[in-house]
Amino acid sequence: MYGCASTPLFYPASYIFNIPSAAYVTLLCGNLFIAVTTSYSVFVLERFPNDPYLSALAGALDVFFLIFPPYCLGKGCVELTYRYVMKMVYQSMGIHIQGQWIINVLANLFLPTK
Repeated sequence: MYGCASTPLFYPASYIFNIPSAAYVTLLCGNLFIAVTTSYSVFVLERFPNDPYLSALAGALDVFFLIFPPYCLGKGCVELTYRYVMKMVYQSMGIHIQGQWIINVLANLFLPTK
């Protein structure tokens, strides 16, 4: 869905470049760079919950980075994966968490099994 939504952005940028495919590759690399740097910077900062400065910085960056669609996609995928892994870890210890049905619903949206 994200790919379909971001594809119209490539058409106006094709007028800046001599070769239209160069615009596509350049913007694709730019989106990939934005997704990786923003997602991982917030993910790493969220791993230090005991430091109030880093926690506040992670919260501020999380709100600020919402203007970037690649960050939103990356954040959603990281959050989905984190919740799934934590569910599997708890289930391996014999702890069953209620209210985790959203993982199955979102997983079926991303990876249809039927």
